[in-house]
Amino acid sequence: MRKLVVVCLAVFMISVWVSAVPGAVDLVLDPDSVTLSKKSHVEGDAVTISAVLQNQGDTDITEDVEVRFVEGDPQKGGLQIASDAIVLGIKAGTSGTVQVKWRVAAGKTKIYVIADPHDMVKETREDNNTVVRLVEGRKWKGPKASEKQIKESISKGLDWLESQQGEFYVTCPNGHDNFLYSTLAYGKCFMCSASLDGADKTK
Repeated sequence: MRKLVVVCLAVFMISVWVSAVPGAVDLVLDPDSVTLSKKSHVEGDAVTISAVLQNQGDTDITEDVEVRFVEGDPQKGGLQIASDAIVLGIKAGTSGTVQVKWRVAAGKTKIYVIADPHDMVKETREDNNTVVRLVEGRKWKGPKASEKQIKESISKGLDWLESQQGEFYVTCPNGHDNFLYSTLAYGKCFMCSASLDGADKTK
């Protein structure tokens, strides 16, 4: 019993000492700050997810801090939502807000919001950097898009891309023409997979 009291006292003293250390940084995600732009959700709805990241330490964070949004448990193959959001430094005692766009899935989905996912910031605590928000989406009961409608939408998208990039093509070593946007995205020919590095542009 005496050993247990001594251990508890030591843990308490260490926690007090850490909290009093000058130069301490503590990133905290407020669970109540993780919100969606809509209160009621239907499958396919476009929503904005917002989160507020606080610096509850006594030292300014001058470097950028990443915040990651993940659909599903990231430890079990969860799908990251967009790119990591960035907070451009956080002064001591202040906060920064980040947002991402997401389309609601049918059923119950856990959204994980993770501050400093790569542990780039040295903190006094690391157990308050993740918030899990449960989102429930009702199944869409309206008409489904037909295969023809899907193909037409893709075709319109390709036409728009072509109009935006001036109809430039890149020819691969085997003579296949590739749209410029395809070259930038994949770096190889969509027909034969040959590398497009250094290939000539034609109009």
